[in-house]
Amino acid sequence: MVNALGGGGIFDSDDYGNIGFRDGAIVLPLQEEEESDEEEEASISDHEQDENENENDEVKDGSDPNQEVRMESLAIQNDEIIADNTNNDGGDSAGSGDDDDDDNGVKETANENDTTEDDSTTRVGDNVPQDPKENDDEEEDVEEEDPEEVLLEAFRRSLLRIPKTELPLATSVYYSKYLLPSRPDTSIPLKLKQTRYGKLSPFLLEQAQNGLISIKATPTDSVAFVTDVNRNHISLRETKATIRNNNETESSSNSTAAEQTKMAIVNLHVVPHHIVNWMKLDPDAVAATEAKSVERRGTEFLTKPECRAILNHYIRTNDLLMVDQVTLDGPLVDSLYRIKKASKLEAPVQYPTHVSQKELYTKWLGKMEAAHAVVAMPGSRILSMKRGEPPRVTVVVESRNSRKHITKVRGLEQYGFLSDPESFCQDVAKRFACAANVEPTGDHKQTIEWVFQGHWSQELTALLLGDETLSSHGGVKNSPYRLPKGVIDVTLRKKVRPKK
Repeated sequence: MVNALGGGGIFDSDDYGNIGFRDGAIVLPLQEEEESDEEEEASISDHEQDENENENDEVKDGSDPNQEVRMESLAIQNDEIIADNTNNDGGDSAGSGDDDDDDNGVKETANENDTTEDDSTTRVGDNVPQDPKENDDEEEDVEEEDPEEVLLEAFRRSLLRIPKTELPLATSVYYSKYLLPSRPDTSIPLKLKQTRYGKLSPFLLEQAQNGLISIKATPTDSVAFVTDVNRNHISLRETKATIRNNNETESSSNSTAAEQTKMAIVNLHVVPHHIVNWMKLDPDAVAATEAKSVERRGTEFLTKPECRAILNHYIRTNDLLMVDQVTLDGPLVDSLYRIKKASKLEAPVQYPTHVSQKELYTKWLGKMEAAHAVVAMPGSRILSMKRGEPPRVTVVVESRNSRKHITKVRGLEQYGFLSDPESFCQDVAKRFACAANVEPTGDHKQTIEWVFQGHWSQELTALLLGDETLSSHGGVKNSPYRLPKGVIDVTLRKKVRPKK
């Protein structure tokens, strides 16, 4: 700053650079010194050069590894310039003005570099692609089941599970024993507080008003007991139909595996040798050499139609067929109506001479020796063929220590369980949550006895037959076992009551 009227520097003599203070008559303020055209052009050119350098630094930002080094050098130069200005006692105002311009230029350059770094950082962050899976996960977390829909579905399913014999039922017992296990998906919690009811009692009161249940109050609780269930309500019938359709879908998906293990008993017959000799029957027909099943050819195991075909061939060969009856010759009488020697001492017996075809067929099959075949269905693949009746599976329930019971199973080795008895034992223990063990019977035959803790006569029968309608226990579902019907005998020992 200089005096407009001339004079020395800022602190020249005692007039402080303003001659107007000498006479005390005229006082003029200090004014800024106008830069000359040459100095102004030089300052503009220096400023433009600094801006070009800053632009080059912005272009190289992010790719020049020496950017931090340049920033440090600029900061050092700035500090040196400030130190030089501080140590300079004199100097004209024009020189100081140039230093200020240089300082301002350095500071502006640093600020512009900082701004460039912030802008470049923002641009790089904006260009980072987002993972679409993260958005999908966030959307999946947002989508949740409606708590009221889960509660209502579990309530309707639970009413179908309550037996009539357990009514009236305490509300607390109903909640823990029937409502919670009846959720469509047990992994989904039952959030009563997030519903408009807040508690179980208001919800049950509303359902009682809708006619699904009947409730009973006590002096301390308005919904203390569930006394009745309206199973004919339209909503319960719709729920029951939905459950039935879902079960049919699941059973159809598992039908292939189930059919592969399904077994059936086929009754077979064997013609006794004395009848073959008396009637002089065809040996090839008796040996079943032309049987449809390859396994039965030459084994003498005949089906019922094959036995009737042998008798029909004998009748036609000997011309014994009349209009509606068959004439009985000697071999037929001896084979079908022969009396034991001990009975000859009694009154003489009159043998028939003619019988109907139906009576003759019944008598003929009654004289055949019994046999059986275990067949895998579908496909009628024969698993085993033996003489005699089909092997029986016995389920015996015994009482131990008052109300304690044990269930023993025998005879499963005849149906292929002997190959892996431990597997069946572990499967039953897991399904029914009971202790199980495999024990040898001690008989001279290779037989095994399975012992289970508890009264499981109905459950084991349903599990072995693959029939879920015989028991309501959840452990009998999706059974891989398919024993033939009618081969299981259940025996309850003393002090053992049958299950209801």
